[in-house]
Amino acid sequence: MLEAGARYTATLTGGSGGVKDSAGNPLAADKAWTFTVATGSPVAQDSFTRTASAGWGAAETGGIWSILRGAASNFAVDGSRGTISTPKGTVEQSADLASVSTRDVDARVEVRFPATVKGSRNVYAFLLLRSQAGGGHYRIGLALTPGGKSLVRGQTDTGTSLFPDADTGLGFSAGVPYVLRVQVQGASPTTIRARAWKAAAAEPAGWLVTASDNTAPLQSAGAVGIRTLNDSSTAMRLEFDDLLATPLP
Repeated sequence: MLEAGARYTATLTGGSGGVKDSAGNPLAADKAWTFTVATGSPVAQDSFTRTASAGWGAAETGGIWSILRGAASNFAVDGSRGTISTPKGTVEQSADLASVSTRDVDARVEVRFPATVKGSRNVYAFLLLRSQAGGGHYRIGLALTPGGKSLVRGQTDTGTSLFPDADTGLGFSAGVPYVLRVQVQGASPTTIRARAWKAAAAEPAGWLVTASDNTAPLQSAGAVGIRTLNDSSTAMRLEFDDLLATPLP
């Protein structure tokens, strides 16, 4: 099945062993072209070009951001990015677009970590998908380690792992934006796919992670959101940009 939003190259083979017209004449040479599979209209989109404090205000598509965890004063929009001041000590900060309800979705967001991690534990930036009013959700995101690695981690809201942490191989550079893309599709089981890349580079062709899950409360539609967590020894302000979530067939 072709993947919604993905770019493909198709080739017609020419020459004597290639395609021929109705008269039997072969195509003179190979003919190649590229195309992108269409997606539906966005269910959530936010370029964070407004300014806001004590919250994130309203996205271009998806309505008003609702603070789920953490202090509203930790959330702001500076005219180009949404920021979350994430205190040390494993204090969760999260928000979602509560008016969005989608089950099968292709979501991406740009994430920027401003500094290396100090201490012995990680800092996390997650996409929340199928976020439920009762707190249930899938969270798939980037984990930045003290050793300078960037990993993709996936969990349910209870902390149950969806797949082993996957090293992106990208390393880490302070202030460099990374793009995280996640798909959740189907039910019982749900298929989960994820990949990440540096924003200045081309998107990889393959998925870094593909997994499945049957957690009962998460097999239905829910909101789209963002979550941060800081296990390191220093507070950090994480930055987000260009959130886009489109429906999958």
